[in-house]
Amino acid sequence: MIKTLDSYLLRQARGRGAAAKAEPEAAAKNNRHTMEYFALRAGRGHRETSISHYDPQVDALIADLMADPAIAAAQAACEAAHAAAIAVQAAGLDGED
Repeated sequence: MIKTLDSYLLRQARGRGAAAKAEPEAAAKNNRHTMEYFALRAGRGHRETSISHYDPQVDALIADLMADPAIAAAQAACEAAHAAAIAVQAAGLDGED
């Protein structure tokens, strides 16, 4: 499931990995991440709660993992990279009219 428009845009920009985006013919065959794809998977504003009864256990496991400085640093680096990729994608969209 795609959680946000930002995540969708990154997935669309990244492609499926089977063909380089620079290869138009291959990329055209490999383009499943359309707005229709996003619309069908975006949740349409509905929160999925069917497994929320696991939240306390998951939160405890995540807290245990994040107590490890190496894991916390890796998580922070991933979050920063994701935010940077979103910013680059947004800047590219702002330039396209």
